[in-house]
Amino acid sequence: MAKIDAAVEQLTARLGEALGERLAAAQAGRNREPQALLAAADELAQLMRKVAYEALTEAAGRYEEAPLCPGCSRPMERHDRVWRPVLALGGPLRGRFPRFRCRGCRRGACPSLERLGLRRGCEPRLVAAALKLCAHESFELAEAILAGFGVSLSDNTLQRLAHEVGSERVKQREAAVAAVMAQGYRNLPGRSAPPRLYIMVDGFKAKVAKQWREPRCAVIFETPQVGADERNEPPARERVSVLATLGDCATVAAWVTEEVQRRNVAEAAEVILVGDGAPWIWEHVADVLPKWVKRTETLDWYHLCEHLALAAEGDAKLLEELRDRAWVGDTNLLLDQLRALREAASGERLRVLTNVLKYVLDHRWRMDYQNKRADGYHVGSGSVESCCRQLGNRVKAGGTNWTARGINAVLHLLADELTDDEVRLAA
Repeated sequence: MAKIDAAVEQLTARLGEALGERLAAAQAGRNREPQALLAAADELAQLMRKVAYEALTEAAGRYEEAPLCPGCSRPMERHDRVWRPVLALGGPLRGRFPRFRCRGCRRGACPSLERLGLRRGCEPRLVAAALKLCAHESFELAEAILAGFGVSLSDNTLQRLAHEVGSERVKQREAAVAAVMAQGYRNLPGRSAPPRLYIMVDGFKAKVAKQWREPRCAVIFETPQVGADERNEPPARERVSVLATLGDCATVAAWVTEEVQRRNVAEAAEVILVGDGAPWIWEHVADVLPKWVKRTETLDWYHLCEHLALAAEGDAKLLEELRDRAWVGDTNLLLDQLRALREAASGERLRVLTNVLKYVLDHRWRMDYQNKRADGYHVGSGSVESCCRQLGNRVKAGGTNWTARGINAVLHLLADELTDDEVRLAA
């Protein structure tokens, strides 16, 4: 108790001295402005954190039990205590940690420092905050934001931290994917299956190693009921998860497989795949879904409207007719009208109409929007479009020259941020 009392007295004396200096300055007419008082209070708070952390780590270190040697399993002996800097939210700290040594193999260990879980000198809460910033903002802007809160981390350190943690998460995902692909789909006892499980996939452009590549994104979510809600709208999305990778079509399909397996897709009532006209969506993602589960494929309504707008060429009345026929699922009349337009066209107009006609022919059985909407289906892929915009904006920020490893790491970090907490914490 005497050592603890001495530590408390020392802590109180240091804080009292600092507080007395600032009170004297205020009474003497200095530093009475509100901003100056706030700055003085911040300085005192930071000093208190530093002094308290030093005292607490030193006191706790006196009572830490000697661990077993990780090399030879013999009890280690207390060797000395070392000071180590710790970067934390609110500013830098310094702690004193006991160090142990094995008399037999001479191996050293500092268990309390190891348990602290520092990454590049940062404690876990600061790491989490830094990763959240790096996921959404450029490394330069993340550095500036943290500096405003008294944390000094360079953009290069933040970049290395993001690449390191993001790459670890990518490897964890790949290991989980490999396990699912090896075992195949299976029922998960005790885990409920969703009434409707939605999968929406898309891609966007990004420059990697000075070449344009196409990262791919998937959004998976569930709806709590079959049919429309009380407002005659599709039910709200629940348990949203976002996947993003620079990998090829087969890679994103495998990642989707792992994610839907965690949601017990083998027992799902129905799986709905919504996408634009990109062939890889239907050729790769659709093919990995379990064959015994009911599957509904829907061509994104808004992408279809964009193609019909090309065919209408600024004619509002014609566009309305084309859209109405597509909405009610009257694809035969829609195709007849597009064929008639193509027969009267030439040059560039002929090429455009030929492409639109092929687009509608390839996906005509994925339409019937009116009936699907009445039955509570989501018929647009706005969820994945929004995620692609956010992911694309992030990797284009700050003029970063991405490597494949770096962009994959940051894409994974941002995808985790866009995923619902309930899904992310359960992973």
